[in-house]
Amino acid sequence: MFCQDKSAALKRYQKRTLSAMVGYFVILFGCVWLVKHVSPQGWPLYLWAVLPAVPIILVMVNMGLYLKEETDEYLRLRMMRSLLVATAALLGPLVVSDFVRAYAHAPAFPPFVCFVTFCLAFGIANGVQKLRDRATDE
Repeated sequence: MFCQDKSAALKRYQKRTLSAMVGYFVILFGCVWLVKHVSPQGWPLYLWAVLPAVPIILVMVNMGLYLKEETDEYLRLRMMRSLLVATAALLGPLVVSDFVRAYAHAPAFPPFVCFVTFCLAFGIANGVQKLRDRATDE
């Protein structure tokens, strides 16, 4: 069902993920502004370039925490399926890209494509499972 109560683990997962994403956008816009207007050089530039990745890494850690905290076996299975689909959607093209770059000297993927691909595949897999569950409930 779409309107079922959320588990305590899911509520914590959503709260932590939302907090990390708000932090991501604040850090991202701050770093972009700083790099554009202050023009840091050397290690400070690398610091500002790496800093926006921290909340994204926290989102991935949060997925693992959710799997640890969720007591409903089926919800955990659904999350695992979504993570596996997303991982396959990410790794498949990366492996092909590596071979094409190695042998044909093709360019790498543009920045940010990998994590966006992972998130889209994760969301689609999650949505398909929810629709499938709803169809079997009716």
